[in-house]
Amino acid sequence: MLPRATAAAFAMVGSGRTRLHMVYVGDLVSGMMLAGSHPAARGETFLIAGGEGRTLNEIAAWVPDAM
Repeated sequence: MLPRATAAAFAMVGSGRTRLHMVYVGDLVSGMMLAGSHPAARGETFLIAGGEGRTLNEIAAWVPDAM
């Protein structure tokens, strides 16, 4: 069992206001499969992510509760 994370154990680099878009693995795989199999997707770029970005500060605050 891993020891519980604490706020003191995380060293924030920068302000923590950087936005990250989380994605469920199943949604990522579905998006990749669709992009890889659809002829119109050839040569295109896709952003496969959740709808709302979260800041690194928000994510860091959730980690101890999730562990």
